Amino acid sequence: MVRNNCACLVEAPWVTAEHEEAAQMWVEYLQEGEQMVPARVTQRPAIGTSGSRQGKGTQTSADFRALVEEALRQLSSTSALTNCELAGRLSATIAAARPQASDGYPAEPTPLEQVQVLREVLVSSIELMNPAGNGGHAAPLDALQYHILYKQYVLGPPTRHIMTRYSIAESTYHRYRREAVSALANHLEAQEEQLRREREKGRTTWPVS
Repeated sequence: MVRNNCACLVEAPWVTAEHEEAAQMWVEYLQEGEQMVPARVTQRPAIGTSGSRQGKGTQTSADFRALVEEALRQLSSTSALTNCELAGRLSATIAAARPQASDGYPAEPTPLEQVQVLREVLVSSIELMNPAGNGGHAAPLDALQYHILYKQYVLGPPTRHIMTRYSIAESTYHRYRREAVSALANHLEAQEEQLRREREKGRTTWPVS
């Protein structure tokens, strides 16, 4: 029902590219919600089973991915990024990436400094997906996903311009964008976990190799 209503909306003569993107995002949100419904109504596994632990981990990863995507959308807005919850989930990463207190900086970052470091972490992590940084040896799909992430969230041209530039349909564009965001979130989550382990051992390496 909602999908049909969105399709009718997109066909209206007054709809802009921004309206189309918002409608597509809403459909994706509803589809993700529909996929989660069966997990809520299935029989709960016994306490302590692997199924119970796996369900909890999957939910955490989905939540983290949503925070990464939110931060990417706010990347160019300092005020919005100040209230972004992702910074709290990347505390070890931000602590490792910022200049040390011994260099004349305070032990705790100010809100503006935290935003600056978070932005640098996100952009540098996107750059790790750049095929040019890997000697140009990358699958065409990997290169395309990097360009979609970098152009949409770092450079910020209209979505329609990116789709035209790479000759891809809107549904394909959003699928590649979701996959790229997931890959970025996986990298950030793994990096944060590694830095937390290093901090517990009394050492920190940045950037993480």
